[in-house]
Amino acid sequence: MVGKAAVTVILLALLATGLFFFSDAADEPLYSRQDCIQKVVFDWGDRSSTEIEEVISEMADALRIDWTKKDPNVTTNIPDFSFPYAQRNEWYLQYREGCEQKRTQTVELIERVLAPSISEMPGYMITDEQVTPSPKTIDVRGEQWKDDGY
Repeated sequence: MVGKAAVTVILLALLATGLFFFSDAADEPLYSRQDCIQKVVFDWGDRSSTEIEEVISEMADALRIDWTKKDPNVTTNIPDFSFPYAQRNEWYLQYREGCEQKRTQTVELIERVLAPSISEMPGYMITDEQVTPSPKTIDVRGEQWKDDGY
């Protein structure tokens, strides 16, 4: 009987150890910040800087309003975003989840949230450029992402 009890204790200890390591691995972030950043370039045409700022403000408002609605039937992923002051034609989005689908999520975000809300939506191009996080692009940090050294 002692042998059976010892085997049971050892098996339980191994099981507990395995669960501990499994839960640690599940808590690890899947993506680096670079993996989650999507760049969009806007074509403002001949709009004045005042008109550009008005549209950027409309975009930010539309995203904030959509984010606060949080309709459980709609799955739009509203990321962190930045319109760098030095490059107003660039828009950076940093997703917290589903980063392998950042392009698709960006298309959905533009088509479902921005385009219906913006009176004169500018032309745009979603790039495949890998963006380095920085104050010149977007620099959101947090436990959702792997430490990337930037």
